[in-house]
Amino acid sequence: MEDGVAYIRSDAPLRIAARLPLPGRLLAPGLVVPRLVRDAAYDTMARNRYDWFGRAQGGGVCGVLTPAQRARFFLD
Repeated sequence: MEDGVAYIRSDAPLRIAARLPLPGRLLAPGLVVPRLVRDAAYDTMARNRYDWFGRAQGGGVCGVLTPAQRARFFLD
């Protein structure tokens, strides 16, 4: 979300990259590539990411936060 607008598919990560420090910011010029091409590449990556990079340990299950972790993220 930026200025009340929700960005999806290839727009979202590229707009985030534009706000990152170097070297992440170097991806931002990808916004000039036509959306049709960017979204096709994004969809291919999304469809194949587990085959290419594998899955995280634990099968994507989130654990329960410890009291110290809760203190970092929540105002209990």
